[in-house]
This record gives sequence, structure tokens and C-alpha cells, in this order.
Amino acid sequence: MTQAIPVADSLPLIGSAWPMYDALPQFLHDQYRKHGPVFMVRAVGREFLILAGVDAVNFVGSPEGKNALGSKDAFQGMISEYGTDEALVNSDGDRHAQFRKMVHKGYSREALTGRYEKVIDVIDDWLNSNWTRGASIPIVTKLQELVVDELSVVFGDMLLFDDIEHIRTQIHWSTNVHLLKRWPKIALRLPKYQRAKARLIADATRITAIFEERAKAAPNGIAGTRLFDDLIAANKQYPDIMTRHDLPMNLFGPFLGGMDTASNTIAAILGVLARHPEHLANVESEADSLFSAGTPDEDTLFAITPFLQAVVKESMRLYPSVPVLMRHARRDFCIAGHDIRQGQQIMVATCVSHLSEDYFADPTTFDPYRFIGPDRMDVPAGALAPFGRGHHLCMGKRIAEVLIPLTVARVVHQREYELVDKSYQLKNRFSYGVELAADLQLLAGSSRRA
Repeated sequence: MTQAIPVADSLPLIGSAWPMYDALPQFLHDQYRKHGPVFMVRAVGREFLILAGVDAVNFVGSPEGKNALGSKDAFQGMISEYGTDEALVNSDGDRHAQFRKMVHKGYSREALTGRYEKVIDVIDDWLNSNWTRGASIPIVTKLQELVVDELSVVFGDMLLFDDIEHIRTQIHWSTNVHLLKRWPKIALRLPKYQRAKARLIADATRITAIFEERAKAAPNGIAGTRLFDDLIAANKQYPDIMTRHDLPMNLFGPFLGGMDTASNTIAAILGVLARHPEHLANVESEADSLFSAGTPDEDTLFAITPFLQAVVKESMRLYPSVPVLMRHARRDFCIAGHDIRQGQQIMVATCVSHLSEDYFADPTTFDPYRFIGPDRMDVPAGALAPFGRGHHLCMGKRIAEVLIPLTVARVVHQREYELVDKSYQLKNRFSYGVELAADLQLLAGSSRRA
């Protein structure tokens, strides 16, 4: 006999809207402890089924979960803003597997081969432009600009934008309307959004032309050296899958997925290090060693900076920029004794286990030594999933695992800094990376390189 699905704590009219906005991971963790791995949340006329806990996270990565859960419904509205019907982020089943196969090489760490020096130059140029001693830096806003330039170099081998305000507007507004559904649809008719969208479409046309010309100049008409080259090649080789109609969305996929998540994660790490001088000193020492021998590569980055890697893991555990996975039920299925119906809107709460004492002692304390040294812990599968889980695992995971620590290492190697507000705490508000450290201000200090 199946069980009735319990309903999370709520208030009249607004349901669980405020606690979900104000402290989503802690709220979901508390409700998980109270109701178990399957429960319903209701917020301002909407409802979501929550799947939480390690077993639920691992279900996402199982063959049954692959067939039962989809992403198309959650992301379809955002994708339609790019004038396309299907892309990597919203495709399911065999079509999604085909998309991933076409872009796998471009999203792999090998995409960084030969580009470390150029990425470091981009970071240094950014520091020289923004890190004036005594300046108060809105760090997330500025890091968004850096991340877009880094991704442009990694995926396109060149800088692609003079400014990114229109990219911010298009991504943030469409996310709030279509994915999070916090804003009314009429917001996307406003002139500011329409101007941003028109400019973004023009950018997509311009970038497509650049890489089509590059392909024409390459042997056999296939450049095949970076993700954007691969997308052009896929359009030529598999036009029924990577259609001309789909190219704009897939060209902007890395920026859609990486701009906010990476910038907020890097900002969170810098903020945490400023609050923990002992940890900052360790990271500075590793960073100085990393760059003392010239331009690093992936091997030296991971070999020389084990403490930094632990800081990154602990930051992403305690401050995940994507705390839940948005899914829908592709078919009827049963999990933990509960019947789930086709079409049900689902949040897979990957963040719940991050705050569980079952896996992390004193889970609300920032402690990178969980992941390094003699007392390092063994983390079971599904207990730490900042990049998601399953066949929709973040495609940019391998790139992010390099760019995030490389950027942090270069910043602390080159510059001193501190918090403008010494009492500043990272927010418990989570919105797909948009709000985690949105108001963090860093005070730029002196150069550490005489």
C-alpha cells in the first residue's frame, strides 16, 4: 500500500514561499527530517514534489531515474526565449544523450589545453581594471564579467563581448519568469528585456558567423578545436539534431549555465577566506607555489593546491549555487513508498545531505579539513552533489573544477583584500546562483607582487 505524500510546513496564502526563498537548504533539510524523503511544498498557488536525501539523489542517477525524470518542462520556457525548441539543457532521453555526445569534447578539461596562459592573462587584465587599492568592489557583478571572458576563451578561443549587461538582463529576467516563476510573464514584454534579447540574438548571429568562417578555413571544413567549433561541425554533420534553429541557444549555453553559478561560487570562496585568515594564508602559500614556476596546467593545479581544492569543496557543500534540480515526472513511478504521477513538477533537493549530520559533522561550520589531511572523511555517493546528478549532470563540471580554483588562486596570489563589512555573512537565499553573494563587497588592497 502506498503512502500519502506529506505537506511541508506553510503559512496561509503564501504557503512555504518565504522559507523557501529566505533559507531554502535549511528549510528543505528540516522538512526532510520531519517528513522523510518525499514531501510536497506549496507556494503562492504552485506546488512542487520534493525528493530529498542520498537515496533520492542517487535515484536521479539510476537507470530508473533517467527514465522517470525529465528536464524539458522546467527549462522549456527559457529555451524558447532563444528561438529554439530543444537544447542540451532541456532535452531528455536519447536526444539528450546525442547532444552530450556531440559536445563532450568541447566541455572536457582538454578544452583548456594550451589555454591556461590566456585565461591567466584574462584574470590579470581583470584585476588591473578593477582592483584599485581602496576600491569597494561589487564582487559578483565584476566576476560575472570575468567568468564570461574566461568561458569565451575556453569555448571560443577569443574574447567575444565588450560588455555583458544585456546577457545579465536576458538570463536573470528569463530565469525569474520561466524557471523560478517569481516574476509575471509580462516582464518579458518590457523594453529593457526586449532590447537585451535583441542584442543577444544579434550576438548569436555574429558568433555563428565567426565560427562558420573559421570552419571554412579549416581542413575538411571542420575546425574542431573548441566547443563552438564543435557546434558548427555538429550542425553540418547532424543537421536533424543540431539544427540551424538550435545553434543560438547552444552557443549561449555555457554563459547561461556558468555566468552566475561560477561568479557566485568564486565570490563565496573569496568571502569565506576573508573571514578565515588562517585558511587564506594556506591558500596564498599554495597559490604562490603554483605560479612560481610559470604558467600552470591541470596537473600542477591539482598537485600543488590540495588545500584550495578542499576549500572549494567545502564552499560548494555549504554554499551550493544550485541547491535543487528542477525536474518533472516523465511517467508514473514509485519512490520510497510514494506514487508519483506523470507531469508532476519535482525538485530534487541535492542540498539536503550537505547539511546532514549523518554525513558531515557539525554541518553548518565551514571546515575544509573534512576533505584533506588525516581526518578527511569518506563521502558516500549522493551526499555531495553540487553539480547535480545523473544524465543531466552539469556539462561544465570539468571546466568549472579547473576555472574556479585557478581564478581564486590567481586573485589571492596577485592581490590583498578584505571584507568591506567585517560582519558580512553569505546569504541563505538561493536562486540558482543569482543571490548567494550578490551584495558581497570586497575592499581592494595592495598588490602582493612587488
